[in-house]
Amino acid sequence: MKLMLGKNKSLKTSYKTPCYEVFIFAVLFLEFICNIPDISRLNFWNSIYYVLSYDAFGFNSRLILGSIIHIFTDYISTKTVYIFINVSTVLFIVFITAVVGKVARTISKNTDIDAEIFIVLFCACPVSILYLFNVENFGRLDLYLIFISVLILLCVKNNKAKWSIPFLCFLAMAVNQNFAVMYMPV
Repeated sequence: MKLMLGKNKSLKTSYKTPCYEVFIFAVLFLEFICNIPDISRLNFWNSIYYVLSYDAFGFNSRLILGSIIHIFTDYISTKTVYIFINVSTVLFIVFITAVVGKVARTISKNTDIDAEIFIVLFCACPVSILYLFNVENFGRLDLYLIFISVLILLCVKNNKAKWSIPFLCFLAMAVNQNFAVMYMPV
């Protein structure tokens, strides 16, 4: 940033872009910690797919996560599923933090709109990702569908990564067939 002081005189100032990621991560992680259900309140309707695998039930949608867990262990308990869902959710928060921080930085560079407004609106929006942190939705496969959809959107801009889009679509369909009607149209 350069400030013009007069004829042929200028003062150079440094303008450091704020680290939006710290605030976004803090808000999302705090929301996650405040709303995380106890292991006894884990919604079994959402978490049953973490237990089922291809070797036991054949080729079927929604069984890829259970198959991944079965690679590491044959004994799957409620505690194992609970830990897997928690780790996945924290990694998802880190990923979303990085993406939203990058978007906010791009907004602040390219437009006159304050990025802070965008961040506050994203964090306050009840349908952003906060709906995945409550008891009814904790462990839903939508977490992975959103993650894969954002990866696909990032690959669209990169010419070298465009070849991975069909693979990512296939992976998302293996996670949940609802990807075809809910997220793929994006």
